[in-house]
Amino acid sequence: MDFTIRIGLEVHIQLKTATRLFSAEPYAYGQSPNRFIDPVTLGLPGTLPSINARAIDQAITLALAAQCSINRRITFDRKNYFYPDLPKGYQITQKTNPVGIKGSLDYIDPRKKIRTLEIKQVHLEEDSGKSIYQQHRISIDYNRAGVPLAEVVTSPGLSSPGEAAAFVDYLKILVRELGISTGKMETGAIRCDANISLSRPDETHGHNEIKNLNSTRALKKALTLEIERQKNEYNTHTFKRGYTLHFDDQKNINLFGRKKESAAEYGYIPEPDILPVYLSRKKEEKLKRKIPELPAQRYQRFMEQYQLSADRAYWLTMNKDLSCFFESIYPGTEDKQELIHFLTGPYRSLDKKINRRKFLTDKRFKMNIISLINMITRNEISRESAYQNLWPMLPFSENKTTFDLAKSGGWLLRKPGDELLEVIRTTIAEFPEEVSAYRNGKSKILGFFMGFIINKTKKRYQPQKIKRLLLEELRKSC
Repeated sequence: MDFTIRIGLEVHIQLKTATRLFSAEPYAYGQSPNRFIDPVTLGLPGTLPSINARAIDQAITLALAAQCSINRRITFDRKNYFYPDLPKGYQITQKTNPVGIKGSLDYIDPRKKIRTLEIKQVHLEEDSGKSIYQQHRISIDYNRAGVPLAEVVTSPGLSSPGEAAAFVDYLKILVRELGISTGKMETGAIRCDANISLSRPDETHGHNEIKNLNSTRALKKALTLEIERQKNEYNTHTFKRGYTLHFDDQKNINLFGRKKESAAEYGYIPEPDILPVYLSRKKEEKLKRKIPELPAQRYQRFMEQYQLSADRAYWLTMNKDLSCFFESIYPGTEDKQELIHFLTGPYRSLDKKINRRKFLTDKRFKMNIISLINMITRNEISRESAYQNLWPMLPFSENKTTFDLAKSGGWLLRKPGDELLEVIRTTIAEFPEEVSAYRNGKSKILGFFMGFIINKTKKRYQPQKIKRLLLEELRKSC
């Protein structure tokens, strides 16, 4: 039976601000529980919220990148519900006039195709505290309560767990390049809720929501489990819709939670303590001009401009530092394909513990890589020696040039001369039976001669040149 899968996401992005959304209290990940308890966020008597202007700008930047229509009049609302990690008993969010609405965002799907997903809205809200589930109790850490979140609400335009994970992966890269978030799911900087429903043609049913997924692995697994469960519902006619679920990362199962509330049950009311924020067209244009080339645009450009495969273009463009490095050294290299081979091959073997960004922005390192590629192209060093011996030394070469390192290591290839000819002639004289076999058509013997001569000369000569001279001498001996 064919099913239509509809997945929509609500992605919560922790913004990169020094203070919280409505107070001047700082926040830092990884602090001991309840070290930063903020009176404004807790809603203590006599406190009033004040808006973090930087968070407003960052949310608008994200909405502009998602091609949303920006509201000129931005307002806040109270979302009323009780939960232990919500200190005030309500959350300050946006419902009536969010930052941006009706947009779309290009992303790269699992097949490396550019797809467009409709964005319903981008809005601001304050984060809640963190519930810590222990064996017989729940502890609450209010450190992150009040931290500014930009929430991206998508249409149900995703049709598989892989597409959902790819969109979140792309969003992580996007917010880092916009400079508005670290994008690190492992520190809680991005969390998402997934709404999912299955239906057969001409049928519609409600959806279930999987809450607080904190990794793309968890997102894919939780959605896969829910798809299988909903398929079984169709077979047994036991539809169960309108619930929230929680993914248990340890047991790899989805657990049913509460029945989903409707918007009316949240009792939204305008936030009485925060005045509307009015955005000028001049300010919008200023923020728009600061938006760089987006990763999906760069990906498309690299494939067209540099004639790259999708896999190679993806590797080079999903890291902005690497793509900038590539474009900065591209003009100086003589063999462009060798450069691409290097960046998508040997470069990837660089120890992950090494600070790659430091090297990618270092002028001396760039010049050394250009020299490395050009020395291979000019047959001054073999590709094997260049990548196995010389390349691992370049990040730590201090003030030495690529040529100096190759020379001191004895990896420079020598030009064919009398010495090489003497080795070839001696080898031919040393193995008369093999020469006779070669004359009788056993061409594979040539590989034996090549290997012997390369080892004899300690790889000091370019293999193509050895082969050319060897064939000439073998013809003379026939």
